[in-house]
Amino acid sequence: TVLSTDVNVFPQPEHELRLKLAAKRVEDCSFGISESNRNYLALTQYVYHFAKKWDLDAWAMFLGNADGGTTQTGVGIELGRVLFDRVRIGAGYSVNGFEDGDMAENEAWERGFGVRVQLILSDWMFNGYEL
Repeated sequence: TVLSTDVNVFPQPEHELRLKLAAKRVEDCSFGISESNRNYLALTQYVYHFAKKWDLDAWAMFLGNADGGTTQTGVGIELGRVLFDRVRIGAGYSVNGFEDGDMAENEAWERGFGVRVQLILSDWMFNGYEL
């Protein structure tokens, strides 16, 4: 079971603060052994839209285990550009690796340099279109 909530705040049009909290509970019953695991994720991103269609994204993440397991942290920075009004391409650097496919999905960055391509889906995407 994964529960997630996102909050985006725009104090000014060029500044955006994104917060994400998620929790996951897994119960595994295999070969007569029962095991449960509870993880939580906290993500903070600051996005600075410094020019038309250009942004600079700085982020920090924490993934912890409520049952006393390992923790992972990640920090990084990314320069991005929106193309075709719906596609964003970003190139950045992650100081340390971060991985959890169930919790982080597209927020899982490996250590080092990386490139991301994102399709932007939002309600403002349909502004000006009539159905």
